Amino acid sequence: MADEQTAFPTALRGYDRAQVDQHIADLQRVLAETRRQLEASDAEAMRLTGQLTEAQRALSETETPTYAGLGSRIEQLLRSAEEQSTDVVTQATERATSIRSSAEGEAERVLARAEREAADPPAARPRRRRRRPTPSPTASAPPRRSPPVSSSTRPSARRAASAPP
Repeated sequence: MADEQTAFPTALRGYDRAQVDQHIADLQRVLAETRRQLEASDAEAMRLTGQLTEAQRALSETETPTYAGLGSRIEQLLRSAEEQSTDVVTQATERATSIRSSAEGEAERVLARAEREAADPPAARPRRRRRRPTPSPTASAPPRRSPPVSSSTRPSARRAASAPP
């Protein structure tokens, strides 16, 4: 919705106020939803940052554990699980950063557009000409006319006829 061009029909003194007000209300709803998404992305990024910090702390405390006493196959499985968990945390952090930057950019674009539209008086906006509708094939027929009214069916003629002489 942020990239759409909205054409407002012109009224006697500018644009149709109700339609402009409705469009601004729609933009404000989009902006509010984008802000909610941004807040959710921020919360997710904070949660993932906390998990990453915790994982880094746990990893630094244990340094490089040795699993030699457990057997070679179990050692391989545990090392693989460690690598995968590190990859998952890295991917989650990257995704959270991407979502947040995308949401911030969209919020800024929507807010800037809404502020521009709210600040521009309708008279300062360029007027657009409305296109005349192309007549349809059925519209080319001449309009129907009502039958002529005779003098005896006119109300004034009836009153004159019923008046006493």
